[in-house]
Amino acid sequence: MKTFLKPIYAIARVTFQEIILDKVLYNFLLFAFLLIGVSYLASQLTFIGQDRVILDFGMSAINLSCGIIGVFQGAGMIGREYERRTMFVALARPISRLQFITGKFLGLIAVLFLNWLLLSGTELALYFSLSGAPNETILYGLAFLWIQACVLAAFAVFFSSFTTTSISVMMVIGIYLIGNNVDPLRQVLEKGKVEWVKTVALPLVSLIPNLSHFNLGFLVTYGLELPHGFVWRSVAYAIAWMVPLIVCAGRLLDRREG
Repeated sequence: MKTFLKPIYAIARVTFQEIILDKVLYNFLLFAFLLIGVSYLASQLTFIGQDRVILDFGMSAINLSCGIIGVFQGAGMIGREYERRTMFVALARPISRLQFITGKFLGLIAVLFLNWLLLSGTELALYFSLSGAPNETILYGLAFLWIQACVLAAFAVFFSSFTTTSISVMMVIGIYLIGNNVDPLRQVLEKGKVEWVKTVALPLVSLIPNLSHFNLGFLVTYGLELPHGFVWRSVAYAIAWMVPLIVCAGRLLDRREG
């Protein structure tokens, strides 16, 4: 096990360092900090629901920043390795494609975690200054923003293993847009009168990841309690998507070089 994990850790560390040195990362981070700053200024212009303004703006900023970093860094990850020829140097060692992909992905989600930690810390500090200690739902809501970004990053890495960066980005953005509206889309289809559309479309919708598992916006805004077992079901749902995607990416990389 140690022999299997050691190269994964080494690749993850190098990937983390590479992304941290990327100037684009700081542009996204700065943009998110600016949005959080705007949320604080906007909260000062209203006497009712200041905490809601902070939460809505802040969580949107964190969601946007983490999502963009996960998608764009993940989508270009494999392509950059081929362009720099570092892929062949790394794989010349006794490292499998799965180990390589896993290490790259873990390095990326470590960067996402650092980005999320900085933004969430700022968001919680502002909230604390206005309303006191945040409740449990807010903390879970922030945590699920990072988990959603990790799922999107897994899709980006998966698509990058067999297509171009631009196509990967577009496909993941499509998954994000549709995935956050799976439940309303399913309801519309179930109420439809054309049976063959329902027969064809409903199974297709079921194949799309339901990102509402990670979107607690309404519950966070109104301070509602999470349904029983929601946290563990959502975490399991995220893992059930990420692990197969990374494993398939490793397999596809084998075929790409075969």
